[in-house]
Amino acid sequence: MNDQTRNIQHRLEFIGFPPGELRRCIELAQKRAWAEVFSERAVAWAQRAQAAKDAYQTVTALQLYRWAAVAYHAAAFEFHLRVDPSDMLETITVLRKRAVECYYDAMSLAPSLGELVKVGSSRRNVNGLLRRTETAPQSLIVLVNGLDSLMELELQRFGDEFLARGISTLSVDLPAGCKAWSAAERLDLVGFGVDLAQWATVNYGITSIGVFGVSYGGNTAARLLASSPHFCAAVAVSPPGFFGQKELAVTRLAQMFRWSFGITFQEDVSKLAQSIDISNCPRPNGPLMLVEMSEDALFGSEHTQSYMKWANGSCIPTRFPGEHVGTSTMHAWLPQTCDWLVSQVEQRSRQCL
Repeated sequence: MNDQTRNIQHRLEFIGFPPGELRRCIELAQKRAWAEVFSERAVAWAQRAQAAKDAYQTVTALQLYRWAAVAYHAAAFEFHLRVDPSDMLETITVLRKRAVECYYDAMSLAPSLGELVKVGSSRRNVNGLLRRTETAPQSLIVLVNGLDSLMELELQRFGDEFLARGISTLSVDLPAGCKAWSAAERLDLVGFGVDLAQWATVNYGITSIGVFGVSYGGNTAARLLASSPHFCAAVAVSPPGFFGQKELAVTRLAQMFRWSFGITFQEDVSKLAQSIDISNCPRPNGPLMLVEMSEDALFGSEHTQSYMKWANGSCIPTRFPGEHVGTSTMHAWLPQTCDWLVSQVEQRSRQCL
């Protein structure tokens, strides 16, 4: 098993793929197409889920729909295993759509999985999944996607950690959800952050917001921290500080970047890439915990340095063993970062009382 496959395995186990079945599928995928193997597993689970639902076996149906969602998402990860994945972008869209559909089938059986909401303003909004607790009604953790993650899967799994600590979560469908925005709106996440904070305040009385993101989502988290003063702290795990020629030379990264934002191969990505350069962003409104991994081959220490220079003393760098995003070492870094972010948000909330 190569490093990329091993990283995918760790990631899928984290979001709920049954470990034994995952290992079996990976073994089968050594002889057959990865997407084909995992799609077959997803179809089988989805069919069993429907049968269980028809038999009023709600708990079983719920679990099977969630497994089917993860398996469809896993099928899309063939993208990462190809030398040139450009001919797979349409397939990725289909597989991710099926994963999301299975999650909402599960959510129809268990409303506690989230409330689907429109986040932002009437002019510019995205889908979000809101899960509320009663213990901290004025506080909220916003979770944002990387380039290849799903709001319904990775973000909900990270959200579980914050819900267990008694704080409400909002998973936001960025960046994929902004494909319908104009080019200028896609470049202005700081403006969207202001809209998001106003939406949370007006609709739910939220006064204190933390934000959490991994990989590209870490860059989004930092930019949201620079928007409304309601954003008081952020965690960014293995974030890019910029997308330069070196980063865009990584084929799968450049193509996922284009796909996530709906940019055709005829369009120039340089303006969008320039927009995520953290040095072009206003200063943050609160502290940023930056989690760097010791063996991150994608975004190295030069990216950490760009955040430290930008934050002007508000960046708290931490370093853990592991590859990009630390998929194999989440037990080491995730509890600590969640505790820190919750404490920052709760402290701000108390100050607002």
